[in-house]
Amino acid sequence: MTPFDYIRAGLSTSGVLASGAELADEAGIGSVGLAALAERLGVKAPALYKHIDGIGGLQHGIATLAMTELCDALRDALQGKSGADAIDALRCTIHSFALLQAANAFQWGNDPDESVAWMIRFVDAGLTAVGDNAPDR
Repeated sequence: MTPFDYIRAGLSTSGVLASGAELADEAGIGSVGLAALAERLGVKAPALYKHIDGIGGLQHGIATLAMTELCDALRDALQGKSGADAIDALRCTIHSFALLQAANAFQWGNDPDESVAWMIRFVDAGLTAVGDNAPDR
């Protein structure tokens, strides 16, 4: 392929990551590889390197996309809720995080305690933003 073929393929970073996330949803994160993703997109694997930094970049991008989607889902689920009602929606977040951590699905070397602390700050920031944007009562 020439560089012009990559442009004609219509790839974008967000599109590559979205396709990778779809593949992970369908077949599991363990099946997401550059060759499989390139085949799905109808390009050769080297075409992906313009948009991602190898398999590590792909996994990081998919994880970032998943966390962003989680934040959006939490925001929507918690809109207008407070107290125990709001905290009850967090059970799935903590449970899912624990399952992913136990399966080494994040595939990074961070200390699990630091990862949990980051998740708590992430959720707290989301809840704070929802509270700040709540209508006056």
